[in-house]
Amino acid sequence: MNLNPEQEKAKKQINWPVLILAWAGSWKTATLTARIEYMIKEAQIAPHNILAVTFTNKAAREMKERVWRVLWVEYQINPFKNRWLPAVWTFHWIWVMILKEKIDTIWMNKDFVIYDTSDQASILKSIIKDELKLDEKKYPVRMIWSFISNAKNALITAEKYHLYIDSHIKEIVNNVYKIYQNRLNENNALDFDDILIKTLQILQIPENLEFYQERFKYIMVDEYQDTNAPQYEIVKLLASKYRNLAVVGDDWQCLEENTILNTLSWPKKINEVKKWEKILSYDWSENKKYYEVKNIYSKNVNENIYTIKTSLWYEIKATSKHIFFSNPEQNNNNYEYAVYLMYSSKLWYRIWFTRYKWTSKSGNILWIRKRLNWERADYAFILETTNDIKQAKFLEQLLSFKYSIPQTVFYAKWKLQELNQNCLGFDRF
Repeated sequence: MNLNPEQEKAKKQINWPVLILAWAGSWKTATLTARIEYMIKEAQIAPHNILAVTFTNKAAREMKERVWRVLWVEYQINPFKNRWLPAVWTFHWIWVMILKEKIDTIWMNKDFVIYDTSDQASILKSIIKDELKLDEKKYPVRMIWSFISNAKNALITAEKYHLYIDSHIKEIVNNVYKIYQNRLNENNALDFDDILIKTLQILQIPENLEFYQERFKYIMVDEYQDTNAPQYEIVKLLASKYRNLAVVGDDWQCLEENTILNTLSWPKKINEVKKWEKILSYDWSENKKYYEVKNIYSKNVNENIYTIKTSLWYEIKATSKHIFFSNPEQNNNNYEYAVYLMYSSKLWYRIWFTRYKWTSKSGNILWIRKRLNWERADYAFILETTNDIKQAKFLEQLLSFKYSIPQTVFYAKWKLQELNQNCLGFDRF
């Protein structure tokens, strides 16, 4: 990749703290990977002294693949077999590695378990319904868990939560939080938020901190603007000795005046939202819940505002430097089949068709999302949706033949559906 002059500066400035500001689509992650390559090949930095942290598996894979090409070696699935390579992982991967190595220093066993969202919901439901005898409809699990998660992300422990009670609901949360945390401790278990909290506790022990500061002398963080309080404190501690820290952030992540946001009480214009109110948002793992507004910023932007209108008359406004995601899994369509183009950075492209939706306990999800996981692909483009299986098969075959795109799956055995003469309808084209 050919870097521009500013990206070249970011690549070569490897000592002392560096803040890199760049908007979506400006090759932020690619600049970090070029930086890793420069550090190893030109600056002769030991690969195992480099830590690169990001929020998504996709960005981590991209950086790892660049390292493969530099060192001519492939990462193993087990991170403990990669100790001499740069540590290129998501936040949670890195912190889980630290927990597995040092969690016994904070009086927990190394055979700890990590509860997923269904485990958490089950525990909270039993506490609310069976132990505290509360009305589940009045105090739903999702709402209570949102309060607890926000507290953990603000570094508020169960023992100190009573200091922040300012409403009846927080009194209930206080009671549930204490019991919930005791249950986790009794089972030597962590939830996803505890992964960060416990890692921070480990690094607050001087001997542990010195150990990881010597291991990770050069630290890079992607999507820095999305870090929460525990993540910030962890990075701050790790970088405090050598101060070789580079963070990449997007300072254009803003919303236009009068944008409507959902709060716990009612929808409000963004300019009417107050500090410490809770607004509905998505976290790094695409979980939707209410988060507290910590600070409010505003600035004048000399940019064209583009408006996207959906078929249901919703409007999305953004500048050219923003990327909005959509959710094709909502029930606002009735398509049965989708023809799609799948991409893998290792295996290139393939074309296929599949059922559009799959029904699970949590509702309808996009079937292509499951196929992406099964085949270890990076992403997929939906080319056509239809209710007619014959039309879907025909389009798949036609596009494959026309553009010489293979249909063979990447990492799974799958029976190819045959195309018979009845599926062909050349009068359509």
